[in-house]
Amino acid sequence: MNVITAEELKKMASNSDVLVLDVREEYEVQENPFQHLDITHIPMNDVPSRLAELDDEKHIVVTCVMGGRSARVCSFLQEQGYEKVSNLTGGVLAWQNLKH
Repeated sequence: MNVITAEELKKMASNSDVLVLDVREEYEVQENPFQHLDITHIPMNDVPSRLAELDDEKHIVVTCVMGGRSARVCSFLQEQGYEKVSNLTGGVLAWQNLKH
């Protein structure tokens, strides 16, 4: 599985070919910590039924709070034929700890 750090994602922020897939549950999403990024929120258990919402031409960076659920979603997406998929190491917590 490909992984990406928060620092690497920050460098890619202006790239329109990057989509951040936030797989946290609704109750976990108070606000969007990924300002200036193309983000799609789909709770982990809904991903299989909502694949049509994901652009397989983009580099999909999957995130959750710490990286566990997003790793499972990355594996699932790769099994479905998505090639450009990475797990955000440390998840939202790592992103929030960056100096923006």
